[in-house]
Amino acid sequence: MPQHYVSPVWVYKYPFELVATAYNLRFPKSDRVPLMMNSVVLEESKTDVEEIIRRRCQLRADAPWMMRKISGIEAVFFFWTNRVNWKDRRLHITIKNETFSSRVFITEICIFSVHPQNPNWTCYEQEATIEFRNFFGFENQAERLAMDRYIQQVPKGKQVMEGFISDIRKNKIVIREPYKEPKPEVREQPQAEAAEPCASKETPPTERFFQRKGSQQKKGSHGDLEKLEQEYIHRFLGDLSPREESNLIQLRQKIGAQREKIPDDAVLLRFLRARDFNLEKAWDMLCHHLTWRKHYQVDRLIECWEPSPAVRQFYSGGWHHHDLKGHPVYVFRLGQMDVKGLLKTVGEADLLKQVLAHEEEGLQRCEQATQTSPGAVSSVTIVCDMEGVSLRHLWRPGLRVLDRVIQVVEANYPETMGRLLVVRAPRIFPILWALVSPFIDETTRKKIVVYGGNDFQEEGGLRDYIAEDYIPDFLGGPCPCAVPTGGVVPKELYREKSGDEPHGEDGCALESAYTVTNVTKDRGCEIVVWAEEDSILMWDFDIEKGKIVFSVLRLSDNARLPQEASHSPIAPSQMLGACAGPPDSLSFDSGVDLSDAHLLVGPNIHTETDSVQGTLTCHDSGHYLLRWHVALDASPQSSLTERLWPKATVMHHHEVIPHECVRDSISSPDSWRSALSSLSDLRSCVEPQTSDV
Repeated sequence: MPQHYVSPVWVYKYPFELVATAYNLRFPKSDRVPLMMNSVVLEESKTDVEEIIRRRCQLRADAPWMMRKISGIEAVFFFWTNRVNWKDRRLHITIKNETFSSRVFITEICIFSVHPQNPNWTCYEQEATIEFRNFFGFENQAERLAMDRYIQQVPKGKQVMEGFISDIRKNKIVIREPYKEPKPEVREQPQAEAAEPCASKETPPTERFFQRKGSQQKKGSHGDLEKLEQEYIHRFLGDLSPREESNLIQLRQKIGAQREKIPDDAVLLRFLRARDFNLEKAWDMLCHHLTWRKHYQVDRLIECWEPSPAVRQFYSGGWHHHDLKGHPVYVFRLGQMDVKGLLKTVGEADLLKQVLAHEEEGLQRCEQATQTSPGAVSSVTIVCDMEGVSLRHLWRPGLRVLDRVIQVVEANYPETMGRLLVVRAPRIFPILWALVSPFIDETTRKKIVVYGGNDFQEEGGLRDYIAEDYIPDFLGGPCPCAVPTGGVVPKELYREKSGDEPHGEDGCALESAYTVTNVTKDRGCEIVVWAEEDSILMWDFDIEKGKIVFSVLRLSDNARLPQEASHSPIAPSQMLGACAGPPDSLSFDSGVDLSDAHLLVGPNIHTETDSVQGTLTCHDSGHYLLRWHVALDASPQSSLTERLWPKATVMHHHEVIPHECVRDSISSPDSWRSALSSLSDLRSCVEPQTSDV
């Protein structure tokens, strides 16, 4: 595939005539251009307005010594055509290769022109195309290598021009005066003819430009919307390599040719960075984003979005000043947020809208910070406080919603997070990270720094990123933080379920990840799970009705196991489940030998509306039994029906996390502080735990 390069607009703060004269000093050869060995004029034509000179130039082969030795080529030849128009003050240069012209096509176009806003400045643009044909099957590799060598020489071009301009001033070389129109002969004309306005008078170039593009011009950028000045890129977008600048301009040109509205340059740059500056992949990602934005009317949605009182009070995330580099800081108090309560109160859609509203506000804050900071600000710093995170945050529907939110944000707001500072990470953090990390790409993981305990207050902590005066008060700093403190959402705020409620990925039926089982005195629920050594067994269940006894047992290695799974009711003596779990679990219609089973958790009694989450480190490989059965209620307060026909409804989910997933997840974040060193020993941090919310 041909390789293309497009440069930003370089600005020489010198008149065009001086720059054009300096450019010609390289011919026939010059010590400032060591690659130029010699040049010969083939054709030349000059008038008062225009000059055209065609040369054959001999250049030293810019290739490794071994390659030159093998090929036997020390020099290559190019045709070099300069066309200068002194009236329009424009120098157009076309360079094409002569050597290997049957297999290699190299074209370079350079243009010097007057700056559209300052006639005493000169703009320089450069673009090149390299294509190899029939190059022994190595066309793509050769094209990329050649373009890399070409781009390495690009920054040197401006230095060479500055050197020639210095020589002109030092040696007092005479430069050509700006072109002046010859004065026309004055002839007496009839009064009517003399008064007639001149319809053929040409509009000055600068006025033509502002008539065509002036209303759309962005402050600091070049006049033409398809071009960007290098100084503008450095000031508002940051330091980019020549290839990165080229890909940004090409993406800008490509989208400008197909769409009426061009996204902000900082937005284009984020999509390029998200795809490692691969132009085609960034273009594909950007098109999907623009389609998503139009389909869901995101601009209108954000403009009209007004969070509900529940979101305002219980969504514990918001903006908080800026960090040491001027990046906006977003504080998220995850441990104080009742994810389950919020989802049951406002639903997934409203929670996603709140996240998108904060993302859009983050982009605006970055743009404002860029205007006031000495450099470009394109990302935000997130401080995530994990104090209070417990097993209730492992609620599976909440994690599935988090997965969808992360996917939406990464697909449509890439490279907006510069750093994620996780503070006060609890002992359960490895499990939470193992569940969440598969949803996060590797580039994002490298931006995460985790602090356990109070390590964030020591050297290398928050003060390395945020000024002392801006550290939030709840983290021991002096700065009041206006982010809501969250808390448990009252159940009376929960939305009532309706039969018309949508289901599936885009719906609000969060319980779709769970299995609902009716348990009676004649029919219990038991699930046998196989777990490898040091893997982690997780369970999560809600008691929707009645009273349940829950326990976890380790079956003996020689226990009798049924051969086939079944969803049939079971005998009271068997007490095996009428539900089946994921592929790693089995439910049977016949019993197992529990005589040598070892009780690990429970038996624990849980009543209606209880939400229970728990984990267990499986120290040995083998079968484990999750068991739910009805708790017989013989209290005087219970009704006769409850005593004779006890029944309950449980909504449950379980999962086995392999030890490798948890172990690998610990080394995924960019940095782990000393207080988290104990997390590598999962036996000590994930002993049997149960949370009853």
